[in-house]
Amino acid sequence: MMADLALWLLSYAVEHLLLCLIVAPVLYIAIRTGAIAPGKRAALLLLAFALIVVGPAIPLPAKQALASTTVSVSNPSWRLATESAAPATALAHPDRREQHDDMTVPPELAALLVALWLAGAAWGLARLLAAQIGARRVLAASHRSLALERAYRHAIPAGTHIHVSPSFGPAALGIVRPKIVLPDELAASLSIDALRAVLLHEASHIRRKDLPVLLMQRLVEALFWWNPIVRRMGAALDSAREIACDLRASQAYGASIDYAEALLASVEQLAPTKRQAQARALCAAASLGTLDQRIDAIIESPQPSRWTGQGTLLSVATALIVLWVVADIAAPRIALKHPIAESTPYAAPAMPALPSSAAAEAAATDPDALTALHAEYSQFLYASHDDYTQTLQNLMDAYGQELEALAQAAPQADSDARLARLNQRYGRMHSAAESKFRIATAQAQAKFLAAQKSLGYP
Repeated sequence: MMADLALWLLSYAVEHLLLCLIVAPVLYIAIRTGAIAPGKRAALLLLAFALIVVGPAIPLPAKQALASTTVSVSNPSWRLATESAAPATALAHPDRREQHDDMTVPPELAALLVALWLAGAAWGLARLLAAQIGARRVLAASHRSLALERAYRHAIPAGTHIHVSPSFGPAALGIVRPKIVLPDELAASLSIDALRAVLLHEASHIRRKDLPVLLMQRLVEALFWWNPIVRRMGAALDSAREIACDLRASQAYGASIDYAEALLASVEQLAPTKRQAQARALCAAASLGTLDQRIDAIIESPQPSRWTGQGTLLSVATALIVLWVVADIAAPRIALKHPIAESTPYAAPAMPALPSSAAAEAAATDPDALTALHAEYSQFLYASHDDYTQTLQNLMDAYGQELEALAQAAPQADSDARLARLNQRYGRMHSAAESKFRIATAQAQAKFLAAQKSLGYP
């Protein structure tokens, strides 16, 4: 069971990493060239995020269609599938493997890699748990402000509470019942318009359902701690999320430039406040490092038509899905390397050399020479047949072990293809052993007849 889990995780990780390497350049080009409007970038990044996580776990029909032969594995007996489409060079070179064979990994290495992965994931999940505890402490240390809720009831969603904290915020906290948390200094010192801009921004996070999405994003980043592309995509998604909320809040505010000025005024008051680093992981809070990007997006970003923006987003999303299919087909599958004894190639015993002409003339007068020649030839045939039989037995034992291991493994999308490759490989080995046996016996027979003729016998 553990071996099956390790095998699935490693195969998943390989396809996940390949998909990340393919998708990341497309996202970079689409965002840097401005092909995707700032307000649509968060949706595109979220789609890519979901694709690289869920995609490798979905078996596609295109992958299964590559398996040209399907063989039952109910009885681990000596069954060899003969495929009419197999190239002739496969029989001429039996030791040559297919280009699409699985990558083999020793079980010890597979167990070590999975253990490291799970250990890092456990550490990341523990940090998320600490962040959740920190967020609860922030809410416990804050108090609800009914005055702010009444004054800005048109800026926040119905039923949303505004909390004032001694040293945390502004941020949106909570999954089931989200709340807006403001630092007390900011709530006391900001003007009415600037505070309204801050509340509109945090309310946009709640209206967009960013908090549940943020939780799933942090879980993915914790599970894939070893993948730097996931971390870079997560940072880009954080920035795009803030820009999308700014654009939505600026529309509700009424004027983009006025909203940008109010945002800058709030940042001036925000800089001296302290933040709890643990709680920030699970809250929708802006970062000062992305302030320039946010201001540029609010003021300078062009406003394409709705249909143009939707069409561009749909085109890039379709390209990402096509790349997912390509990655699923191209990704190699991992197979555990079982400690099975390698079958020794068949080697025919050496046939005695032909006697020289002088020896043949001397032996022609000796009636025992023909008897000795027959004995040597018979001994060679018996030894050759025994070696050939032992080679076939070794092949059958090795094939049976691999077939049994394949039958006991968890069902996968490429199980039929793996079985077909197994049958092809052992079929080539069987054909090679049989060919060597036939060639060796034919050569021995030719030598025997020539030696018999040299002794004067037809």
